[in-house]
Amino acid sequence: MKYYRVVKDTFLWNKGAILKLGEDLGNGEGGYMPIEDIWNANDSVPNEYINAKIIEASPEWFERVYADNLEKMVFKTKAQMKESFSKFVS
Repeated sequence: MKYYRVVKDTFLWNKGAILKLGEDLGNGEGGYMPIEDIWNANDSVPNEYINAKIIEASPEWFERVYADNLEKMVFKTKAQMKESFSKFVS
C-alpha cells in the first residue's frame, strides 16, 4: 500500500493529511484520498480524490510516507488527532 502526506494546504486537504492509494479510483489508474476526513479543507466535497500520477509527480505538495507497525488502535477526537499529527509535521 502506498501513502503520501500533504506538505502544504491544498484546496481539498490541510497540511499533514495522510493519503492512501485507492487502486479502484481514477478509471483504474489509481487515486489518493485521505485515510480520515479530519483533514478535509472543504466539507462540501468529502469523497474527492486526486489521480495517483499527479500526487506521485508533485513533491512540492506531497511526500511519500510509510505506515509504521502499530501495536494497538487508539481512537481520538478530531482535535486530538490534529494535535497529535501536528507534532510530526515541521
